[in-house]
Amino acid sequence: MKIVILAAGKGTRMNTLTNDTPKPLLKYEGKNLLEYKLDTLPASIEEIIFVIGYLGEKIKEYFGDSYKNIPIRYVEQKEMLGTAHALWQCKDFLQNDFIVLMGDDLYKKEDIQKLIESQTWAVLTYPDKPGVKAGKIVKDEGGNLKEIYEDFDGTSPYNLLYTGACKLTPDIFTKEMTQLSNGEFGLPQTITKFVGEKPIVVLETNSWIRITSPEDLK
Repeated sequence: MKIVILAAGKGTRMNTLTNDTPKPLLKYEGKNLLEYKLDTLPASIEEIIFVIGYLGEKIKEYFGDSYKNIPIRYVEQKEMLGTAHALWQCKDFLQNDFIVLMGDDLYKKEDIQKLIESQTWAVLTYPDKPGVKAGKIVKDEGGNLKEIYEDFDGTSPYNLLYTGACKLTPDIFTKEMTQLSNGEFGLPQTITKFVGEKPIVVLETNSWIRITSPEDLK
């Protein structure tokens, strides 16, 4: 199975930390954010695909052609047009099931394994306290995805946060990307186009670290 890591963004909320360093290479407890992800990968991963953009050459220089004997492919997102647009740059290289991870979040190895073992599409969620401003997930009584939406003001009663980690198949490329109000194309919003057409299981984790500011690294 292949894994796609979206690592093209500039990380503007990290202030001066990303002036000369792409956000996924920022250090957290001695390792950069991408190394944490790569160290969680099970042995069944056959290829790593990095989607790079801002200062992407530094990511290529750091990791080279492989990581612990897993080959690495680099795909450039020349325009920062959102997570769906980033994934679409990889579609020629994805013929079977694959995993998507965000380049700046930290996940547990056990959760990556759960995604791999899922027999259907799957999204990984984190149950947090109410009032958090984030992408939220609503599931149906069978535990499958019903809706993903942005809770911009933190007033939603739902507390399942979308972590950006998911398992998909090349079927995702059969529909048009969903364009957001800011002009970007959102992957979670595109995934919801398949609700009702195929089961999309909602998995939960008790460990997910979202890096959105310098304070998160501290």
